[in-house]
Amino acid sequence: MRVLARARETLITDPLSYAMRAARNILIDRGRRIVNVQIDDLEEADHPVDSGATPLEALDMSERLKLCQRALEAMPPLRREVFVRRRAGEESYETIARDLRLSIEAVQKHYSRAAQTLRRAAEGRHV
Repeated sequence: MRVLARARETLITDPLSYAMRAARNILIDRGRRIVNVQIDDLEEADHPVDSGATPLEALDMSERLKLCQRALEAMPPLRREVFVRRRAGEESYETIARDLRLSIEAVQKHYSRAAQTLRRAAEGRHV
């Protein structure tokens, strides 16, 4: 949706790159919200918070994000599109299947394989 809105305002010379950047930013925003919620939960609890652990966790998350980004960029274009549309765009399998002229099962398989690849990347295993 961000790409379409932006395309109405200005000419996008490389739509795929722009869409990938938008998807990456959406995922980063979600990650930040999750981290903030977790930090808020810790602050509300009566447990001492180890201030040294948060930067390490942030560094670990940043490294995992880089690994996932590389894995996402290395995916076949169709698989990457399915994953980004499903995960970042929150589109249904049915919508994606219809738009890409694939079966719902094929879309589910692409999504599943992409998620598995990214899970391995996040764990630091070779993709």
